[in-house]
Amino acid sequence: MSFANVTTIRRLNSEEMDRFAAVRATAYRIAPEIADALYSLRPMYAEGLNTWAVDAKGRVYISFEGWAGTWTVNQRAFVLIHEVWHWLRRHPQRTKAVYTEHPEWVGQVWMKATDMEINDDIARIPDADLPEGCVYPQTDGLPEELVAEEYARLLTEKQEEEASEDGDQDGEGSPSDGDQDGNGGSGADGQGQGQPGNGSGESGHDHGAGSLGPCADVPDSAQDQADSLDGGISEGLRDHIEKAVAREIKNRAEKSIGRMTGSMRDWAMERLAPPKVDWRRKMRVSVHGQIIAVKGHARDSYSQPNRRHQDSSFIIPGRRATDPNVIVGIDKSGSMLGGDLEIAVSEATGVLRSRGVKKIRVMDIDVMVGTVSTQRGRKLGALDNVGGGTDMRVAYKAIYEMNPRQRPTNFILLTDGYTPWPDEADRVPGVQYLVGIICGEAVYEKLAEPVPAWITPVHIPRGDDE
Repeated sequence: MSFANVTTIRRLNSEEMDRFAAVRATAYRIAPEIADALYSLRPMYAEGLNTWAVDAKGRVYISFEGWAGTWTVNQRAFVLIHEVWHWLRRHPQRTKAVYTEHPEWVGQVWMKATDMEINDDIARIPDADLPEGCVYPQTDGLPEELVAEEYARLLTEKQEEEASEDGDQDGEGSPSDGDQDGNGGSGADGQGQGQPGNGSGESGHDHGAGSLGPCADVPDSAQDQADSLDGGISEGLRDHIEKAVAREIKNRAEKSIGRMTGSMRDWAMERLAPPKVDWRRKMRVSVHGQIIAVKGHARDSYSQPNRRHQDSSFIIPGRRATDPNVIVGIDKSGSMLGGDLEIAVSEATGVLRSRGVKKIRVMDIDVMVGTVSTQRGRKLGALDNVGGGTDMRVAYKAIYEMNPRQRPTNFILLTDGYTPWPDEADRVPGVQYLVGIICGEAVYEKLAEPVPAWITPVHIPRGDDE
């Protein structure tokens, strides 16, 4: 059963729409956590398809003919849930990439793998009622809660093992392996794997025994017909729908409502995770913004007379741009020793020099402030304080108590975040503050939460997290 039999893609008529609405309402009662996706998919009728499928643009191709015509309303509801999860897990997009990298997975292997990724979750819904014969991980003796790529690899390995065993048996010349005409035994019905029929007079699914067919592999010709009727769901709207479903799953899991499987929760957390931004780029942007802010603060200077009042009998000071004067504070507590600190210091000073900052000083800190000196030619091994405790408040206090002529325009602190933070009283008006927190991704939000609002935090991942 494939799109090769499809003659026309069209909109549903009123009777078909009523039948689909009943299926969708049933699916909502079964899986309310995916309601945003259920009611967003665009139904298309595919004449001759005899199963259901979905494409990347959220068009669900349905049929009430052939094998699909034998399903009950409840079974169709579970099939619709199955198609929704194909779309939410982006199987149509993943299919194109997989077929390029693994041509040996094209067709049956990949279709079974994507079905397994979904059906192990659906099987845990109370009174699950997918059509008889659908594939599950246990169908092939595989573990649950894997992704499709892992199932495809395991299925391929299993096929290779079975082929090897069959080759050994053929070498023994068993008479049961074929007839006098040279026809094979198992699988000699022309279906390749010897798939069973579906009970409706059809010869079985093109993509594997018990498979729902090409659910996530809609050909371009069918999509072109659908495009002329409905442009589908945009990428931006799809992202919004995915996050809405993910939030609902997360909320239900936290309140123990329904049965949210581990893979569903993992999917939800992945969708809700903030996008990864290269810390180097974020630091460059943050530092650049702070340097520009400093350069924009012009100050009065008698060394540069005001050109507009040169004929005046009074000496009027001119305006002179402020040159950035940066101190990079380095947390030298024991937990900070290592290559991550070297990389962070190198990146921070490199960014500053690329922005034209000429005066860069380095401050060594643990529970006390060490020497403040120029960074040029200075190695981290030569820093004064090494391997002590951690209290970065002393650095902010030192900046506050500095002579105004020595005080920096920008202060950048590099630390692991395990430190008390200063009060508002230690803030110097006009000084721009930034902190690079060197830590694992899992703990960054917790460490950044107590950072005062007047200090800009930037996450610097440890080497093993990049």
